[in-house]
Amino acid sequence: MVISLLSAFGAGCGSGVTGDCSGGYLDGNTCVSTQPTVHWSDARASTAAMRFTYAPMVAGKLTDAHCRIVGRFAGNEATSVCSAMFVAPNATPERTRLAFSLSGIGAVNPDCSIAWRTSPFCAGRNRAMTSADSG
Repeated sequence: MVISLLSAFGAGCGSGVTGDCSGGYLDGNTCVSTQPTVHWSDARASTAAMRFTYAPMVAGKLTDAHCRIVGRFAGNEATSVCSAMFVAPNATPERTRLAFSLSGIGAVNPDCSIAWRTSPFCAGRNRAMTSADSG
């Protein structure tokens, strides 16, 4: 649900593309959201990271998250980079570093555009980023 919400939001709002406007309405080539916006802060991003879950695909959750906003975009969207403990059932907690895409309406998704070696939510985890990843 969250993934489809974010992908619809990214494809519709602010992109100038006619079509789905993620629960908002189209005014010319601009998507106008009817939902309250979220202004992301480091503290709000940290709280969102600890509430984030990818269940049932990934068992476990983040604790002790400390996030920093590293990018701000139109529509109150942002990117955060976080350091946290990932706690999975029957496993030793692991320190992880990962990024999240934060939508202007509060949706949170892992940002896997960089293959964070320790991110439990990205398919490229547990491998080093190489020059082939920079394309």
